[in-house]
Amino acid sequence: MRGIAFIGGDGPPPDLCRLLVEEAGRPSLLAAADSGLIAAEAAGLRPDWVLGDMDSLGDLSRLEAYPPDRVLRCEADKDYTDTELALNLLWEKGCEEVWLAGGGGGRLDHLLAIRSLFERERRPSRWITAGEDVRSVEAPADLNLAGAAGSLVSVFPLGPGPWEAESSGLKWPLAGLPWDRGFFGVSNAAEAGPFTLRAIRGRFLVIMPLPPSPAAGGGKVIIDGRAAARKIQDGVKARCAALRERGTIPCLAVILAGENPASLSYVGAKEKALAEAGMASRDYRLGEHVSQGELLSLIETLNADREVHGILVQLPLPSHISVDSVIGAVDPAKDVDGFHPVSVGNLVLGRPGFLPCTPHGVVVLLREYGIPLSGAHAVVLGRSGIVGKPLANLLARRDLNATVTLCHTGTRDLAAITRQADILIAAAGRPGLVSADMVKEGAAVIDVGVNRVPDPSAKKGYRLRGDVDFEPVAEKAGYLSPVPGGVGPMTIAMLLQNVLQAAEGGLYV
Repeated sequence: MRGIAFIGGDGPPPDLCRLLVEEAGRPSLLAAADSGLIAAEAAGLRPDWVLGDMDSLGDLSRLEAYPPDRVLRCEADKDYTDTELALNLLWEKGCEEVWLAGGGGGRLDHLLAIRSLFERERRPSRWITAGEDVRSVEAPADLNLAGAAGSLVSVFPLGPGPWEAESSGLKWPLAGLPWDRGFFGVSNAAEAGPFTLRAIRGRFLVIMPLPPSPAAGGGKVIIDGRAAARKIQDGVKARCAALRERGTIPCLAVILAGENPASLSYVGAKEKALAEAGMASRDYRLGEHVSQGELLSLIETLNADREVHGILVQLPLPSHISVDSVIGAVDPAKDVDGFHPVSVGNLVLGRPGFLPCTPHGVVVLLREYGIPLSGAHAVVLGRSGIVGKPLANLLARRDLNATVTLCHTGTRDLAAITRQADILIAAAGRPGLVSADMVKEGAAVIDVGVNRVPDPSAKKGYRLRGDVDFEPVAEKAGYLSPVPGGVGPMTIAMLLQNVLQAAEGGLYV
């Protein structure tokens, strides 16, 4: 259960109040103090608790609408006591996470008070001011966030040092900053797309603009997966360069059995991306008739090779080879595809482990475009072990907190279910499956399908088509990813990130 507190300052805008309550979902508890109460009531919300010194309310008669035992007062001559009171109250009521929203974002005294609060409190909390989102991250961990190009991002060290951090997607990298010599903090500029702060040692406070709200009405957004992937790959490239300086070259071994044309194309694209990121690749092209024993022997050799950090076996495999046996033979510490039973178990249980690249890429795209996940109804079409099932489990994890429906060939009245979706993800492998009448107005639609449709006029004799009937759906959806240029580039980008994490000696969470 989440707790939300609207506090003083200038008070959060009413539309921000409504947005946070919707994103938090139910059950949740709402507390309001001072001008935060005015903002909540202006948004049509009734707080569960009213607290603070009430010096900003003006007409105190509004408090008569609340039971006396739900009105808590604090000392009027102390700054930010309403914030502390709200935190303690909501934690005592059993909230696992607390969100705070207030006005006055950007003022130095306001930011110093937030910093002081985070210094003392280590329980899960998130501060959102008018237009700003404030979070803390503690090593070892990555904080992946969305930011508009040029938006201001501030980073402060918290608690006792030492501190060390790296970043990608920020104009000025955080690596090497003198945090341990009294360096108070840094203001930075986000580049387009997602950015990452990687806490290596210590705790940090990050203050950034809120992501844009979902498109509504006639606001149509075509998701640019290539741009998002480039940003991730640029960050990976920078971290690879740092590893190379320390004598480590991230290396991926790619195994291809057979001559499947699509597989040949995919492997070529992956190897090109590896080279551009400064990674090494080992290419093992095996014939269609390679035995299962020969393939397993190669994997055993690569498992033992300390210079190989990741192993990728391109699927599908020839029919005489057991896919389960091959996937299970890969060392889980090198399973950068995220297909090993250990990786799958970690995903389901919410433990550290490599995430499968396509599902992870879908989530990163949703976050990049500021599409709310918590409390949203996400409908996934397709139950494959590579995309559909792991994506459904990933979206349902506590940190993403979506309500997930998984549809498949046995689903009755599919359109009635898809029309309920805030987020519709098509991964069924059926070209044009999703028509406009299956989509709710303003929904986010992610097309994972990549289908080769015969086309004599095309140079290769075919063209790529997704599972979504693009043009009609584009007129109705709030967000839509194209094919090609949507999820595909993200799959490769997340593969590179997994290889990098393996080379750095840690697992991506």
